[in-house]
Amino acid sequence: MEKELSLETIVDPYETSIGSMINTSKITDAISKYLVEADDNNLNYEYENGTDTKLVFITGKNDEEQKLPLWEHPLAFQDVRNNNILAVDLRKFVNPKKGDFTNLKDIIRDGGGFEFTIVRTLLTLDFLEENYGVLRNVQKNYAAGFAFWVSTSLTSALMLSPVEKLNVEIASLFYFYMMHVNGTPDMSDVATVKNKILNTKLSLPINKNVVESIVNKLDITTLELDGLVENIKIAVGEAKSGLINTNVVINIISNSWYGPGASETILMGTEHIPTWIAMMFSASNNKTYKKTRLANILDTNKTKLKLKEFISAVEHYVNEKSY
Repeated sequence: MEKELSLETIVDPYETSIGSMINTSKITDAISKYLVEADDNNLNYEYENGTDTKLVFITGKNDEEQKLPLWEHPLAFQDVRNNNILAVDLRKFVNPKKGDFTNLKDIIRDGGGFEFTIVRTLLTLDFLEENYGVLRNVQKNYAAGFAFWVSTSLTSALMLSPVEKLNVEIASLFYFYMMHVNGTPDMSDVATVKNKILNTKLSLPINKNVVESIVNKLDITTLELDGLVENIKIAVGEAKSGLINTNVVINIISNSWYGPGASETILMGTEHIPTWIAMMFSASNNKTYKKTRLANILDTNKTKLKLKEFISAVEHYVNEKSY
C-alpha cells in the first residue's frame, strides 16, 4: 500500500513524538476544576487571547494555583465548558504575588525562562488557530538556523565532510520548510520549497542541480524526528549513513540548550515550529543561554542567518500581542 501523501503541521508541543508520551489528563482535570472555581476572565494578563482559544497563565497567585500539579510546556485542551484553553505554568519564572495584579512583567524572577515561555506560548496560540504565516518575513532566518544547528551538531560528532554537512543542511531545510505545509503536498509545494532552499545561504554555494540531487531522493511525507533522521541518512550517503539513527541524533542534539524543559524541549523543537523559534530567539538574544551549544552555532553563522533581523521581528511580534 502506498504511503498517503498527507502532512499535518504539529501545533501542540504535546502532539510531538516525545510530547505524546506524557500523560497530561490529571493536569488538565485539575486546571479545569480550578478555572470553574476561579471564574477569572483575566488569566491572560497583558497578552491577547486568541480568537477561539483562551490563554491561562498560572503564577501561583493563590493557594489553588500553588496546589496545581507542575507541567513544563504550553498545554492545549478543552475545559468543562468546552472552551479551548492554552494553559502555561509560569511558577518557575515569577515571584508568587498574592491577590490580583495586572502585568506578568511586574513579577518576573527568571527573565530568560519567562521570555522563552512567552514567545513559545504566543506562537503556539497562533499555530493552534492555524495562523501559520506569523513571522513569515523571517521564515528563511529561522529555517536556516534549524539547518545549521542540525548539520553543525552532526558534523562535530560524526566528522562529516564539508559536502556531507551541506547535504545535511539541505535535507534539514527541506524537512523544516515542509513542516509549514498543512494538508496534502503536491509537486508545486516541493518546487516552492526547492526554491526557498536555493534562496537560503548555506555553508557552501549551491545551485539547482545540487538541491535537486538531494531533495529528489527524500521522503516528503514526514514531519517527525524519525523521518528527518531517515532523510539525513539519505543525504549523507552510504559511507556515513550507518553511523546515524534516531538515538544517535538525540544523543548529539539533546545537550544543545539548557532552558526550560531542557532536552525534552529540544526534541519537541525538531517537530514543533513555535518551540524551535522560541529556542532560537532565546539562544541568540538572552545572556542566560549564551554559553549553550545552540547559541554558539547561531553566533558563528549570525551573518548568514541575519540574527539581528530575526530577533527584531520576534520582539515586534511579542509587542504586538501585548496590551
